[in-house]
Amino acid sequence: MASTSFPAARRLRILGILDAYVLRHFLGSYAICVGTGLGLFIIGDIFDRISLYKDEPIGAIVDYYAARLPVVYYHLGPFMTLAGAMFAVARLERANELLAMKAAGISVFRAILPVLVGAAALAVIGALDQELLIPRLAERLRSSSVIDRDDPWFEPGIFRDKYGNVLWAARYYPGRQALAVVTFRLQEDGVGRETIHAARARWIPEGRRRGYWLLEEGVRRERPAAGEDVPYRERRFGRGLPADPADPKETEGLPLRTSIYPVDIEIVASDVSYLSYRDLDAQRRRHDYLPRLGVLLHARVADPAAHVVLCFIGLPFVLGADRSRGGRGIFAGLLALVVLCAGFFVLAFMLRDLGEKGVLGPALAVWLPVGIFGAGGLLNLLRVQT
Repeated sequence: MASTSFPAARRLRILGILDAYVLRHFLGSYAICVGTGLGLFIIGDIFDRISLYKDEPIGAIVDYYAARLPVVYYHLGPFMTLAGAMFAVARLERANELLAMKAAGISVFRAILPVLVGAAALAVIGALDQELLIPRLAERLRSSSVIDRDDPWFEPGIFRDKYGNVLWAARYYPGRQALAVVTFRLQEDGVGRETIHAARARWIPEGRRRGYWLLEEGVRRERPAAGEDVPYRERRFGRGLPADPADPKETEGLPLRTSIYPVDIEIVASDVSYLSYRDLDAQRRRHDYLPRLGVLLHARVADPAAHVVLCFIGLPFVLGADRSRGGRGIFAGLLALVVLCAGFFVLAFMLRDLGEKGVLGPALAVWLPVGIFGAGGLLNLLRVQT
């Protein structure tokens, strides 16, 4: 009994040593790729924003990139994982270490399994980055003094809160969480009781999930009570004017509390990547008429899978490279890899667009490209000569 179990135990011990060796190669290559990728981003972004930085203190610039880099890492993560995996496997292949493993009876797939496990672990880290870190840094990034001063905006349209009150605005500025040319109509039994017009409105947060709109420079028109033969009552508000006749204290504007939060406006057209999965799911349930939110919710789970899918696609080109053709063969393999990776992301973009338009179901629109390219890449990887 002991003589038969010893070789198996020894084999497991050897595999453990080899797994640690391969994983160490992968993590080292990955660290170099991450440092290079993020470093190139910082250098390029600094040159692009050099005119914005000339009057900013160093501390503000450092704080900006400290909040920005986790977002960049999340989006570039799958490419850095693919690059790290390919460099690590190429080094093992070039040193004939994979050949030695095959001679010892270890299949190629088993030899590079630590790389795939590492890619899966990095996918989990990317998901945690999006779920835990990015939502906490969103306000720091939004309020940074070095953020792009182009001040983009979009037309939000009409919104109705849970009490039936109606909000309309001509423009919404996500970077400042501000509205321009605002009309708010308070309803009572389906009839407009009061209409408020304001030149601007800005969101004043009170904690993470609470706050109110501060309306600036406007007028309140209140409908007279039933039976009263008087015109609409008008009261102006704004800087230097009282918000309420009963309160003579001067104020900057009129506080407006409603169930319409900035995120309710931003989900229409703006980027909502700063939302956690729970918050995004809450928005999907509140606005179930928007298929875009269902697509974004599925994408929140599917996007980290790109770490592994790209490895399935790319590693066969390293393991099956035809060295006899020299640089020409390597170039042809890299070109095919670029085409396949581009095809994966183009198909994902097209199907998600159809999902956001309601043509495809959210789950099908998001997971179909992952399934097609993931299964195809895995089959191609398993076909590599062992």
